[in-house]
Amino acid sequence: MEALRSLETAIRAIRAQRQALHTIGHNIANVNTPGFSRQRAVLATTLPQGSIGTGVKVETIQKIRDAVIDFYIRKENPTLNRWDTKNKILEEIETLFNEPSTTGISNIMNSFWDSWQDLANNPEDGAARANVREQARILCEIFRGLYESLEDYQSNIDREVKANVDEVNSIIQQIAHLNEKIEIVELGGREKANDLRDRRDLLLDDLSKLISFSYKEMRDGTIRVNVYGQLLIDKGKVAELTTEPGESGFLEIKWKDSRERVIITNGKLKGLIEVRDELIPEFLESLDNLSSSIMNEVNTLHQKGMGLDGTSKIVGSKKLTGNLGIDGSFEINGVSISVFSTDTLDNIIIKINNMTDDPATPTGVMASRDGNRLVLTPGGADPQNVCITGDPDNIMLEKLGILNNFFKGSGAKDMSLSEAIEENLNYIATSLNGAPGDNSNALAIAQLKEKLTMEGGVSTFGAYYNGIIGKLGIEATEANTLKKNQELLLSELENRRQGISGVSLDEELTNIVLFQQAYEAAVHFLRTISDMLDTLVAAIIAG
Repeated sequence: MEALRSLETAIRAIRAQRQALHTIGHNIANVNTPGFSRQRAVLATTLPQGSIGTGVKVETIQKIRDAVIDFYIRKENPTLNRWDTKNKILEEIETLFNEPSTTGISNIMNSFWDSWQDLANNPEDGAARANVREQARILCEIFRGLYESLEDYQSNIDREVKANVDEVNSIIQQIAHLNEKIEIVELGGREKANDLRDRRDLLLDDLSKLISFSYKEMRDGTIRVNVYGQLLIDKGKVAELTTEPGESGFLEIKWKDSRERVIITNGKLKGLIEVRDELIPEFLESLDNLSSSIMNEVNTLHQKGMGLDGTSKIVGSKKLTGNLGIDGSFEINGVSISVFSTDTLDNIIIKINNMTDDPATPTGVMASRDGNRLVLTPGGADPQNVCITGDPDNIMLEKLGILNNFFKGSGAKDMSLSEAIEENLNYIATSLNGAPGDNSNALAIAQLKEKLTMEGGVSTFGAYYNGIIGKLGIEATEANTLKKNQELLLSELENRRQGISGVSLDEELTNIVLFQQAYEAAVHFLRTISDMLDTLVAAIIAG
């Protein structure tokens, strides 16, 4: 009986050392597998028979992992990815603004104002006028291009939000599926689903890059995940997210079942939403404020000026073909003129000219046409500068474009030159009185460069734009600094995790030697017991 007990002890020892070696081999095989945690065969003595031991067994295959470090990594991961996302996008936006450079808005604005100064020095020079128009075109193009690029970024970010929500749904489905598998494997508590748990831990790490969440491992081995108090994963069940267009036109993240908004407090999705809904709209609004102020200030002065013909001649920036299409009235130098929807451009010209030398209310203004455009000039017995003193129905402005504007548009998105300026350089109003060589209006426009026009009259155009660039720089610096701080923290936590859970080939090779020697000793012990039994059997047979 003693010999048989020893034989069983030897067999147990061989099995235990072989299983330990198999675990080491599993570790080595997964040395480069993402998310893998090294495992260890935990050996324990088998139940003794009285005071006599019966050998060894593998109590369990233990996964070496620190749950506390996992918790802090998943707590800090969302913050890193939030700032990393903002940093990347802000760096790209800085590239769009391209400051300081010769092609940035700051330099283009300076060139525009300088072109007006050059024109003021020689108001009748055709080349100087052409330069003003060309610099204005470039200014309009850079405002429109930058605005459009920022809107494109918003649209791209919106699509990325959708892709990340889809990724969240994919991850939580995989986690729920692993929950079910782990619960089955670990049912009864006899085994641990180590590799399945590793896969689930890796998915939790991936999820923490996208959103912030809380989680808890249940007694059955499953993980329950919550997002801002709302259940996201419970065993094999998930609450999926979806996206729907919101009031802003961009996607909002909602719970698929309830259609309530999901509160995203951190992670990559938070960074994307912050840039899309807060930062980019601020830059778009600032560009609109700057461009519209430039247009308004220049147009206000330009409307008071005169072109090269030495008069206050104004050519409509809009063509009228066919009927006017609206009943209404307008005032020229305080005289009201009524028009009807069926009136043509010729009808309107006749009505205006009928009032030029009217005995009671003369306007002192003559009307004519330039193609399909209305032209107003001082005329009659007592010529007067053209002044539209009333336009309640927006006929002069909207239908005929009679205001002598230099720019047209409402903001950065549609900023452009008026059609009249595009067609004829002579319509650039450099003079206020029409006298030859008068540069007073061009000089006034050039001086807008240093005029306190922005932010309630406290800053110039240049200073306001520098404030935009300054804010962008501050936001980018903050994002970069906080990203680097989080990277250092996560790097330290990840190093600690790898020090505990990572596979060390040197350590595994040492363990191979250790268990190989134990295995060989157990085999030697088995052979010895076998030889003893053979000797005993032979003796019994011989006796």
